[in-house]
Amino acid sequence: MVKLDVTEDLVPVLNGTDADVSAAHQADDGTIHIGLHPPVTEADLCVVADHVSDQLDLPVVVEVKAVEAVTG
Repeated sequence: MVKLDVTEDLVPVLNGTDADVSAAHQADDGTIHIGLHPPVTEADLCVVADHVSDQLDLPVVVEVKAVEAVTG
């Protein structure tokens, strides 16, 4: 498994995408996890996953980040 430095290796790849770079990380199994803020489509998720996977040749999981609503 290739261990990435998120700041040096992953953030430059994510620049120019809709990904939330502050939450991007690599799991212990090597999979890269990336979050997108809603509203996103399945196509948006696939574009980011394909882009990162092509650049880094590692498995990628792209998820829609939860939205917290505060009501008062």
